[in-house]
Amino acid sequence: MYPLKQLAHYFDFDLRRTVDEAVVLSAFSLSELSFGGSMADPIPNKAEGITEDKEEVETPEVFTVTWMPDDHISELTYILQGAPADRVEKVLVHYVEGSIEPAGWQAIWSVSARQTNCFLNLDHSADILVDVVNVSHEKLLADVTILDLVKPSDNEHDQQVIKEAKGTVISIPLMQLYPIADQENSLIDINTTTEVVEQVRFFYEYIWRAWDLEEENICYTSSLVAARFKLYQDIENGIIPKAVASELRSLVKKALLVRQEIERVEALTEGEDPDSDVDQRDVIQLIKLHQQMEKLRSRYDSLQDPVLRMLSRDQQDIEWLECHGRRKNGSPIKIVVDSLTCCELAHEMTKLPDLIKSLKKVPEETACQSFPTLQLALDESMKGDIIVLCNGTHSLQHLGLMSYGGIIAGLGDNVAIEGSESTGDVLIDANGDLVLQNLIIRPSEGQVGIAHHEGNLKLRDIRIEGGKDGVLGIGSTEYVIERTIVHGCNNVGMVFRESTCVSLLDCTVTKCDVGLQFEEQAKVSLTRTSIKENSNYGIHVVWPEGSNISKFDTIPKTELLQCLLQESEENVIENNGTNISVMTAKGRSDNPASPSHFTAFRHHRSRGSMDSGCDFLDNGN
Repeated sequence: MYPLKQLAHYFDFDLRRTVDEAVVLSAFSLSELSFGGSMADPIPNKAEGITEDKEEVETPEVFTVTWMPDDHISELTYILQGAPADRVEKVLVHYVEGSIEPAGWQAIWSVSARQTNCFLNLDHSADILVDVVNVSHEKLLADVTILDLVKPSDNEHDQQVIKEAKGTVISIPLMQLYPIADQENSLIDINTTTEVVEQVRFFYEYIWRAWDLEEENICYTSSLVAARFKLYQDIENGIIPKAVASELRSLVKKALLVRQEIERVEALTEGEDPDSDVDQRDVIQLIKLHQQMEKLRSRYDSLQDPVLRMLSRDQQDIEWLECHGRRKNGSPIKIVVDSLTCCELAHEMTKLPDLIKSLKKVPEETACQSFPTLQLALDESMKGDIIVLCNGTHSLQHLGLMSYGGIIAGLGDNVAIEGSESTGDVLIDANGDLVLQNLIIRPSEGQVGIAHHEGNLKLRDIRIEGGKDGVLGIGSTEYVIERTIVHGCNNVGMVFRESTCVSLLDCTVTKCDVGLQFEEQAKVSLTRTSIKENSNYGIHVVWPEGSNISKFDTIPKTELLQCLLQESEENVIENNGTNISVMTAKGRSDNPASPSHFTAFRHHRSRGSMDSGCDFLDNGN
């Protein structure tokens, strides 16, 4: 770690010493992480075999099947057929009916202590050998004959209950059965039967959620199955912290209990006389239960989503830092160096003093620290830190505490930050005062380049290439965007929602579907900005729903632009599908059938027009 003044001295006066020090600066390395290991229940190899329950030595051998993850996802997807939550049980019943042995096989019935009272009134959990005499064609149930306890119980009460229950036929959930390997009937296809039971069990343990029935649009498509399967893998492989995994499991169990209570209350109300008044207490109880389910689902979503989980942790870290204060002399400037030769690094470092001088209030005594990757530097950063990127392409997963403010600047002429599908819907997601300078931003397909929710955002010498939207501004935020190019977004180059205040200077937005889009309540200024060759609209303004926008039809486009913007000077708006367009949230003045992405804006309130200085606007909406 070196003070800035000392580092600048090295690179100004002694190139050979600079190379030596550069080697020291880039000495950090990021260990490669590999996640492996076996997975519980069905996974890693598509194979069949017989395993022995090592804890219960007296337990008959249980037949097991395992899948490769991709094969398991494919099979589950094929079985579920994209069924909605309220029909998935029927789909699974159809699958079971067409594949499983209907009767004549033996299994271990594994019943928990909580469940025993529903069947046999045992004091403890138990493993019971049963003979399957019928698999239901209507529900995921099986009729079984009780044979014996798998392992003798020390509890005399349980022993007596099982002794008295021998030969009794009861109906139990199919997923509580574990087929044994040594079947008396050699003609039984125990392999397929075990696969069927395991698929049903795995679905209800790891894919299905009790709150799915609360949602109208939940369908078990390949994407949903894959996402929930990945969460299962992350928990099994320890990628998700144990405390978080434990809470996730707890939330699922609580939701199941709430679902059972909802069904119980609904069954009571359905059994009442239809001519009698509905018991208001039942209605109130149902409302509370659904609210409780929503809270459980919301908490689960915040924990299972890596970005939300990170932001939750970051907020705790910020509160700790505010209580305990920052380091005495502030954090060091973090320099990210990846695969540069010593001579290249020496050349890059000669630019560092000028870059630092362009940033305000950075003392020359500030230390410098090198990192091999951007993500490692971000993981070590606090709110307000400075990260300097040397030439090269840098991958980003999340901003960490830098989401709440800081500076990320490129030092060379070709410094790029790229996204991937694993990054999420947004590449750079900020919630505070953030400065981005001299960077190329490359979001992945369908990804927003920069989303800003709170505070101030400054972009200088930025180029955003591809992705869905280049810049998305939300809430009461301020933007100063200078010498920035947005190119090739498949949706909108720059989008600014209500209450944003935006200044574009010497910018270019080109080759997008829509160049610049903002709501009527946003305050936007353009100076020497070029918006051209966008396929649908150049500048598109969204007015509150119900507004009278017919007045815009007779206004010349040059005058209209002056009135819609706070300031407009020396701009070029040309060669777009439509250069300037005004539209309400559900339509536009010259064509009622507006593009679908314009109707996504939701206005929570309708205010009068902004004070534009134009008479035809100041008369109201």
